[in-house]
Amino acid sequence: DPGMARGKHDLSFSRYMVESVDQLSRDVNLLVFPPPILVQFLLDHGTQLLRPECMNVAYCLWELPALSAAMKGALECCDAIVAPSEYIRYMCETHLSQVSTVSAKVPLAMPAGIKPARRDFGLPDDRVIFINSFEPHSDSVRKNPFAVIDAFSQGLAGNRRAHLVIKLNNARTGGRMHPVVDALLERCKGDPRIQLLTDPFDYRQALSLYASCDVFVSLHRSEGLGLGLMEAMALGKPVIGTAWSGNMTFMNHSNSC
Repeated sequence: DPGMARGKHDLSFSRYMVESVDQLSRDVNLLVFPPPILVQFLLDHGTQLLRPECMNVAYCLWELPALSAAMKGALECCDAIVAPSEYIRYMCETHLSQVSTVSAKVPLAMPAGIKPARRDFGLPDDRVIFINSFEPHSDSVRKNPFAVIDAFSQGLAGNRRAHLVIKLNNARTGGRMHPVVDALLERCKGDPRIQLLTDPFDYRQALSLYASCDVFVSLHRSEGLGLGLMEAMALGKPVIGTAWSGNMTFMNHSNSC
């Protein structure tokens, strides 16, 4: 259970679930963890998994261009690494020894029938709407939503047809708003064209919100993949993104800005 009410939304693989690592019976294990969680998982369950007759493959999602010594050790316990972006592949290949890294395309599977619904989200009908979406419990400095607000305020100052939406996933912590919410409200104070959405959405609602807007913006400092950008592109939306890190696996100057 990843916590924060994220678990059990998709039970399509429930027939494969077991109660403990001891019940895993396959010869190949695919470990879908970010490196910090993989470290703890192997510390807790390494004796059950790291057997000579098993092949252990790590599917690695990681945003930074470096690894700690503990992460490096955990990944080198595996037989192979699957990298969902060329950025992650390069990071693994330049940091790890005695383990092979292979690239894999992300099989983006989106629900059918996603439609725009501006009124459901309280969005104006007569504006060009830009949207940024991020997770406060991740690194807000890396996700960089404040730069989106500044770019909007400076680049479109006085443009009454422009509107900006900042969507926060899991905006609450310990029963109250995450501190970054207050900082965002302070940054956009006095500009009624900027709207913060903090209510929890399920996946279809989140995609419908993207579909309701005109442009997806991510001025990130680093992404392992850039799933929001990928989803917006799959919905046919123009995207503006930082030309660095994982999103450059699927973004280029012919399909995005």
